[in-house]
Amino acid sequence: MVDYVSGSGSGIGSTGKPVEFSAPVFKQDVASLCSALEAPYDESILDKILDVYTENFRRGAVLWKATNRPKDGIAFRFYERAKVEVVAPAIEANLLQADHPMIPLIRSWADINDKAIASCDFDPAMGLNKTWIWLGGRPSIDELLKVPNVPESIRALGAQFKEVGLDTVRHTAVDWRTSTVNIYFWVNGEIDLEIANRLVGLSGGTALTKEKLDEIKSQLIPEGFTFATTINSATGNIERVAVYALRLDGNALPPVGERLATFFQDAKSYDHKDINIVAWSFGRGEKGTKDYIKGERSYSGELNNVLQGWGSPLKPETAVA
Repeated sequence: MVDYVSGSGSGIGSTGKPVEFSAPVFKQDVASLCSALEAPYDESILDKILDVYTENFRRGAVLWKATNRPKDGIAFRFYERAKVEVVAPAIEANLLQADHPMIPLIRSWADINDKAIASCDFDPAMGLNKTWIWLGGRPSIDELLKVPNVPESIRALGAQFKEVGLDTVRHTAVDWRTSTVNIYFWVNGEIDLEIANRLVGLSGGTALTKEKLDEIKSQLIPEGFTFATTINSATGNIERVAVYALRLDGNALPPVGERLATFFQDAKSYDHKDINIVAWSFGRGEKGTKDYIKGERSYSGELNNVLQGWGSPLKPETAVA
C-alpha cells in the first residue's frame, strides 16, 4: 500500500499529494482531530468501521465533517465511485440492525437507476451514522417520491416542495439513529431574501436578516446552490433545512466560529486540491436557537474530482500567485 507522503498535511492549503488511503494513518488523523475538537473517540468502533469498509475508503473520496456546536462529535464519509452494496456489510458487522425500518427506503433510492451510488457517514465514537445516495443525475421530486417504500408522510411533501421551487433532487440520505430522511435539492439561480425565507420557513426557522443572507450569498455561485431538508419519517415534519456552499477558499472562509476555525485548520487533507464546504443549518427555535453551522473538508481520494463529476455547484478555484 502507498503511504501518505510527507508535507504539511494539515490545515488550509495542505501540500500533501494525492495518495492511496491508509487505515493506520487515518486512525492517527481521526484521533488527532477528535483531540483538537474535544470530540468523542472510541478506537474499537473505528477499528470495526475500517475492518468493514476499508476498500470503500480506498476506492472513494473521503471527507471530514464537524459543526460549531461544542458538544458535537466529528464525522467522516466515504463518497463511493462504484455501485456497491453498503448496507449488508453494516448489518453483518452489527453496525446496523437487520430489521431497521428505514432499510427498504434507502435500498429503493439506491436502485432508482443504474448510476445511483451509495456512500456512508460514520462517527468515530458511535459507528454508522447515515447511508447517503448520489442519485446518478438530477431526478425530479416526483420521480424520487414515486419509488417503492417511500413513507406516505414523506410522499405527501411533494406538492409543498414544488410550491417553494424545490423540484430537482441531487442526493438523499437516511440517518439510522434518528430515522430522519435528508433530501438535497438543486436550487437554480441566485438566492435573494424572499427565496431564502421561503425555504427557511419550511422548517419553521427564524427569518434571515439581509446581513445574514449577504454573508451566505457571498459564498454561493450565481448558477445555483444545494439546499438540504431533514424530515421526520414518521410525521413528515421538516425539522431542519440547510444551504451549502462548496469549494470555498480556505484563506477566506466566512465567519464560522472558533470550533470550526480549528476544524478547518486541523483537519488534514492529502488531496491535490483541498475542498472546504460550509453549510448554514436552520431549525425551529426562538431567535435562531436551533441554528448552527456545519463544516466539511476533503481528506483523501480527490474529492474535487468526485464533486465535479457529479455536477456539484462549486465555487471557482482560487488562482495561485
